[in-house]
Amino acid sequence: MTVAEHTTHPIHTRTGAGIAAALIAELAFMVMVAIVSLLRGMDPWMVVRVPASFLIGPDAVAPQGFVPGDVLLGLGMHAAMAVVVGILYARLLPRLGVSAVTGGIIAAAVLYVLGFWLLPLLFPVWLAPFWLPPMGKALQAMAHLTYGVVFGLFYRWLSRSV
Repeated sequence: MTVAEHTTHPIHTRTGAGIAAALIAELAFMVMVAIVSLLRGMDPWMVVRVPASFLIGPDAVAPQGFVPGDVLLGLGMHAAMAVVVGILYARLLPRLGVSAVTGGIIAAAVLYVLGFWLLPLLFPVWLAPFWLPPMGKALQAMAHLTYGVVFGLFYRWLSRSV
């Protein structure tokens, strides 16, 4: 197999499409949640900073506002999660036998359940920022649904030549 054949092999194209689609969906998710937070009179930077609590605990979200280190760490966590999700999605979607959008919604549902139900139960003090009131959980569910649709649509578009 030549270098040209290797870089265009379908699994590499699907993987690249999965990573790119996940990063685009992650950006859309963060912008949407930041705007909704701002409209609700809440900290628009929270969506960016909360994933940093996986590494540094609840201090990642205090004080409110733009805190450069927390924002950079949160952005890095969002990007890292997107890359992992994109790779897994590209590898698993063909095996699931569902459409790209349905697969995106499934991926988003898994992320929502992990991030807002399972992990906070396992690490209650460390992941306190993930405990949300019912309205917050409903908004996050809608945001994750949107993430899944954006993810699936972009994956379908980016991988259409596979």
